[in-house]
Amino acid sequence: MQSTLVTTAIVLGVTAFGVFIVWVIRRQIEWQAAADRAWRAYAERRHLKWTDASGPWYRRIGYQIDGDIDGVRAKFDQFTVSTGKSSVRYSRVSAELARAAPERLIVCRKSFNNRVNFAFQGPLLELDGSSGAEPLLVRSKSETFARSMVDQRLRSALYALPPRTTVELRDRQAKVWWLGAERDPAVLDRAANLLVGVVRAAAKA
Repeated sequence: MQSTLVTTAIVLGVTAFGVFIVWVIRRQIEWQAAADRAWRAYAERRHLKWTDASGPWYRRIGYQIDGDIDGVRAKFDQFTVSTGKSSVRYSRVSAELARAAPERLIVCRKSFNNRVNFAFQGPLLELDGSSGAEPLLVRSKSETFARSMVDQRLRSALYALPPRTTVELRDRQAKVWWLGAERDPAVLDRAANLLVGVVRAAAKA
């Protein structure tokens, strides 16, 4: 009798776990489908070019949209970072700079994870946030360049985006990316506006 109860409990547990996994996968698919629809609608509203995903499954390039945002040629896409058996999707908007940045620059909000990530990656500068918000972490070999880029406008624009948002300048690329497959067109607009500000500031640096 006891062994039957144990077997039944195991079967029920395995079944419940399987149902949960299926539910999680379905939610992820539904979430991504909603993000896809939002991005298509955003491209149409902003008169941007839509490019379908392409390539074989093992090196597939996801869909992207690109076009002019206030005089800056910007590209929107999503990318996935895999860590072991899990993967995390990010949204990103990027643009080419008129000339290479004098130093690599990374800006994000101060958090435990970001402090750990930056711990062994070179010089780190901590700048006060705006309106009492948490400070910003800035990685750059040039403090002068960092302070010239991280002005009040960048601070305000960065704090208007999701908490896990990063700004990066490297060589001739400017990028803004954040956690998740974004579904809110207002967030895409704010990220694009931040990118435009960074590109223009870099041109003057």
